[in-house]
Amino acid sequence: MERYKQCLAIVPYLRHLGKRQLEEVLEQFQTEAESYPHGYQQLAAVRYYLHDMLWACGDAWLQEAHGVTNYRTLLDEINRFRKLEEIVSLVTFNYDTLLEPGLQDLGFTITRVSDYVEQNPYYKVFKVHGSVNWGQVVGSADFQAVRHDMHPYPTIERMIARVNKLQITESFVLSMTRPMGWEDNEPVFPALAIPVQRKSKFACPQNHIDCLVKLLPKVTKILVIGWRATEQHFLQLLDAHLPKRVYVYIVLEPNDTLRIRGRRWSDA
Repeated sequence: MERYKQCLAIVPYLRHLGKRQLEEVLEQFQTEAESYPHGYQQLAAVRYYLHDMLWACGDAWLQEAHGVTNYRTLLDEINRFRKLEEIVSLVTFNYDTLLEPGLQDLGFTITRVSDYVEQNPYYKVFKVHGSVNWGQVVGSADFQAVRHDMHPYPTIERMIARVNKLQITESFVLSMTRPMGWEDNEPVFPALAIPVQRKSKFACPQNHIDCLVKLLPKVTKILVIGWRATEQHFLQLLDAHLPKRVYVYIVLEPNDTLRIRGRRWSDA
């Protein structure tokens, strides 16, 4: 957090939530930022913090577990029982890259963001809220930054300080550096959505969503793991495009509940 000091003033609110959810508190800050410009800098610092911290945690987990993850096992089971021409769509709301090693086991070679939906004919991956290793190119003409490939923090500090004026484009790139500052001689901003209750848009390329919309009417089975289904924009997408009869399998923590298409689901 000390790397992104602009977020430090709101950390106590995020540590002491009371009965509120983290997403609810962050949404309040996002709303208040409309009349409190410094709030945008605080939320930009939160995005950099999430990008940096979750990337580090993912790498540390893979090292500690020697590459063993439940993702790998799940994907292997899906692949084992998948029919020859059956397409599997994987939708994740997580920002981390723990899914990617399992994709490599299936033959994925991800070198571009487009590879998630174009590289494999039978597996499509939708990281609808972005990824710690995705960046959006900053196209603002008035963004003047000194390039620091090895030490990106001066660039990041300028990004956060000028976030209100940045023109963050819809051009998504894969970044191999943490924390990200520049990629292919262009300044980039972390492509991940602030976790709020009512997200208004996705943090992924539009052609990924277009691909998902084409696949949803063909869905016959859904496996839900650890998802509270609070993302209204995604639920609206499902409601508009899923067929009427779909088998739904749900993995939940005890006493958790889930709503899909108006129906209340629980582990009972």
